[in-house]
Amino acid sequence: MRPIHLLSSAAVLALATPLVVAEPVVLQVDHSQSFVVARTGVEGALRTLGHEHGILATAWSADITFDAENAAATRVQVSVPVRELRIDTPDALQRAGLTKGPSEKDVRKLQDTMVNRFLEASEHPTITFRTTEVVVEGPEQVVLVGPLTLHGHTQTVRIPARVQSIADGGVQVEGSFTIRQTDYGIQPESILGVVRVSDPVRIRFSVTARPTSVKAEAG
Repeated sequence: MRPIHLLSSAAVLALATPLVVAEPVVLQVDHSQSFVVARTGVEGALRTLGHEHGILATAWSADITFDAENAAATRVQVSVPVRELRIDTPDALQRAGLTKGPSEKDVRKLQDTMVNRFLEASEHPTITFRTTEVVVEGPEQVVLVGPLTLHGHTQTVRIPARVQSIADGGVQVEGSFTIRQTDYGIQPESILGVVRVSDPVRIRFSVTARPTSVKAEAG
């Protein structure tokens, strides 16, 4: 009877011991290993005379609460100051996968036009996105769903992303999605109708984040 007594005691102990459940973890972005970039196209009869553009967010913040046991409970909120966007700088072109951009003089004009004329930074200083839902589609594959606010207009977007675990309990999130400028009240620039910036804009991101108690790697 002794083995039965021991098994019974073990069962009681197991029931009395609370299960250890992983808690959601607040993550801090390592900006030295992260980026957010947009790429515009060009179209029209004389499109070969125009340029595709790379637009890099040089200062942005993200609040990330990651739940490793239940990815659907993960929440993300991103804020990008419009005046911190940079168009066609070497970094912006490289991140956007472009090898050639306008002249430095034209870049200065484009920067002012983008920030003040098209995005109207004084009236709409911040671009924001937050998740209202995270859909798990497979191992490491999720869709981030939520409102994207740009130029004073808000549209719900679905952002496919790949989430990979990294050292120190962190994650790397990569993905891309497309928006249309006209959906946000922005009319793409056109030169006499023969060279036009394409309405669709492709946004690509790679974000490395770690628990707040873990120091980010030096850039």
